[in-house]
Amino acid sequence: MNNRNIILPVILMVLTAFAVAPVTALTSSCLLSVSSIPQGGDVIVDGSITGASPLTDIPVSCGMHTIDVQKSGYAPYTTNITVAEGGHQDVIANLRQHADRGR
Repeated sequence: MNNRNIILPVILMVLTAFAVAPVTALTSSCLLSVSSIPQGGDVIVDGSITGASPLTDIPVSCGMHTIDVQKSGYAPYTTNITVAEGGHQDVIANLRQHADRGR
């Protein structure tokens, strides 16, 4: 068998692999949106402050995450979520106001 007959298919396989790789990487991104009632709560994703709610389309790694929402005068909200590969997850934090104890 001639080396030319082997080299051409190998080159085509390598070029095909490089052409497909970027498309696969684009579909593996995940997004997260967080809102709170009332709005304006500090959103903390996996221990890092991300901003104030509402936040939309936060890029995150696919998999499990801990979401905390904190607002002065309200009990903190915490939940664990899993964002499927290529998916988008919405979190709505219904914050409970602390009881007014007076002075």
